[in-house]
Amino acid sequence: MLKKNRVLIIIGAQLLFLLVLTLVLHSMKTKEIDLGFQDWTSEYMTNDGEYLYLMDEYVNSGEELAIMTQPNIQLDAGSYTLSVTYYVEDDQSLEFSTQKPKQIKYINAGTVRLSKYINEVVYHFDVTEHMDEFNVQFDYNGNGTFEIDRVTLSTSNGRFYRGIIYIALIMLLADLYFFWFKNLESSKKINVVLVMGICFVVSLPLTAHGTYYGHDVLYHITRVEALANEFRNGSFPVRMSSLWNYGWGYSSSVLYGDYLLYPAAFLRMFYFDTTTCFKFLVFYMNLIVTVVSYFSFKHIFKNNRIALILSLAYVTCGYRLTDLYVRYAIGESSGILFTPMVAAGLFGIYTETQENNKKKNMINVILFGGGFAAISCSHVITTEMITITLLILILILFKRTITWPVIKLGLFSLVLCLGISAFYLVPFMEYFVTLPLLVNASYIQEYLLGLQDSGVTLAELFGFFKNPMGDMEIGGLAGKSLFSPGILLMGALVVAIFLVLRNKSNKKINIMLIISLVILWIASPFFPWNYMAAHFGWFIIVSQVQFAYRFTEMALIPLTLLLGFILEKYFEDYSVLKNESEISWPRPQNLIIGLMLVALLWMGWYISDYIGNYNELYFYDTAEIDVAYAVDGGEYLLEHIDHENLYPYYRTEGLNSFVPVSRDGYKFDVQVEVGNEEGYVDFPLYNYTYYTAFGDNGEKFEVVNGDENSMVRAILPAGYSGHVYVDFIEPIHWHIAEMITIISAIAIMVIYYREFKKR
Repeated sequence: MLKKNRVLIIIGAQLLFLLVLTLVLHSMKTKEIDLGFQDWTSEYMTNDGEYLYLMDEYVNSGEELAIMTQPNIQLDAGSYTLSVTYYVEDDQSLEFSTQKPKQIKYINAGTVRLSKYINEVVYHFDVTEHMDEFNVQFDYNGNGTFEIDRVTLSTSNGRFYRGIIYIALIMLLADLYFFWFKNLESSKKINVVLVMGICFVVSLPLTAHGTYYGHDVLYHITRVEALANEFRNGSFPVRMSSLWNYGWGYSSSVLYGDYLLYPAAFLRMFYFDTTTCFKFLVFYMNLIVTVVSYFSFKHIFKNNRIALILSLAYVTCGYRLTDLYVRYAIGESSGILFTPMVAAGLFGIYTETQENNKKKNMINVILFGGGFAAISCSHVITTEMITITLLILILILFKRTITWPVIKLGLFSLVLCLGISAFYLVPFMEYFVTLPLLVNASYIQEYLLGLQDSGVTLAELFGFFKNPMGDMEIGGLAGKSLFSPGILLMGALVVAIFLVLRNKSNKKINIMLIISLVILWIASPFFPWNYMAAHFGWFIIVSQVQFAYRFTEMALIPLTLLLGFILEKYFEDYSVLKNESEISWPRPQNLIIGLMLVALLWMGWYISDYIGNYNELYFYDTAEIDVAYAVDGGEYLLEHIDHENLYPYYRTEGLNSFVPVSRDGYKFDVQVEVGNEEGYVDFPLYNYTYYTAFGDNGEKFEVVNGDENSMVRAILPAGYSGHVYVDFIEPIHWHIAEMITIISAIAIMVIYYREFKKR
């Protein structure tokens, strides 16, 4: 007890030190650097002493020009913040430059977007060495007018904030070593090193500069940026984000679970650049999946060697790597993180209920229910596919499923899942059912009709050495990414078929083989997708999957378990035959080493090919991202909006006067005077449910859809004079759902801790 208290005191002191350091740093003042803006001159722009205007002869010239370069200044190494107020009719840009080419590498910055939809941009960047000649260059694309109203440059404490995180990381590693790792048995230390080694190997692509310009990378990078932006505005948990669509907002956080992105967004608040935070997200996803898969497979097989090889096979499988490093399907990859938990819990429920062991039953319920909840709050499509997979399993194991112990633990798992995921499911279901979202619109039929052609072929399943990225310009099979489960998992499928044909398999192998083949059939173009869509109206639900090949993800677990059961049988047969006579089979440990070498060599090939086809992307700060284009398909946009019209305009009617006072994200303050009849103000926000308008005395005004672009419209009573405030305010039942989640999580920890101590 004394030792435990000492550890808690040390950790508490460390946290207090970091908190004090952060508060001290937050109180440090920054310094504005004089740029002499009023004296800027250019052959392309007119300076009236207050603003800079593009000369008429260059407006709409169609010629790309560097229209203004700020006079050279000296900058010391450090962090800086640039703020620009401007007006443009078409998207323009600015970049940082120097008259000394060798010093350009000292600037950690990209090209800053000057969007036509906003009139101010704030950009954070670093200078790594002293610069004698630093300047800001404004670039014109040849279209529209260009006006620069104000430019300021100031020092920032960004590098010091990053220093706090580095100190925290050193403390964390030291604590883990001295208070945990050092006290482990030698065998457990080896296991920890091997698991971390697997994580390191699959994370090697992250060591490349920048990130690959993958399919969904802009969307998920912007999700992290949007969360960080709302954290800075004091929102937690985040439900609505004002960063998307240049202030018009987007309901991504309500409809697309993003709790796994919170650590990356938190890191972003400490001035780490955009790309670094995104790579941090990918890294800790690799860490989670490696640890979760290892312990889940160990729970199933009770064998450390099998757990290690299965974890390696699972995290290095081609489909997962494509999801994570090429498609950047962060949501789908999040589902892959916790699928082993679901499998471990489900396996225990089906095989251990007869033991009537309370602790085992509880662990299995936590694994199954908790894993399913984690997936449900991460990716709806994966949740849907797992549900379909569970239905297949129930049909195959129907007799075992309808026994009371299995039903009872299944119900407990369901209650646990609903309790943990309540904070996400309640808002999600409300928005999904009640709002006219594009994801529910008729265009979803396009996905339904395209499922037949998007299946993964047999050639692709065995295409272990295909270009990971594919080539979309070529199209066809060559244009598709690498979707193979990998050498080890497909090898297990072939061996299992061989064992069945030779009548040398067992029940576990047979069941996993059937499940694997059924799911791979569903993922293929041979499944009757078009027939099902034409004859069964309910099948439109499956259209949310979008691509048939996604079911390959569901085959990963049964294929991995198939490999495990084959190894388990091999170990058992080897042990028996070794006692009866001499055999020529490889020793189990040699087989494990051989399989590991195969997986590692294939991973080495994957990394080489990945880097060889690398299309680099690097964002340093939010202002480089087109936060309207980043919504991608815009599934969570409201129907009947003009997504090309994102100008921050207001619409009013029935007002004698209207004065905008302030705006902070989705929070507005305007001053109005309403005439003798009812009036209204339309705010530049998409009208997702629970935007609230109220007056000076807290009086609430009715909020409805505006006639144009589904704007937030506040209906104002006749004669009202004063302020109108608009804010996004969560309803009470959302807060109740959050409390249910917190209570459920605490209850699990308390029950498990008491049971653990008791035994």
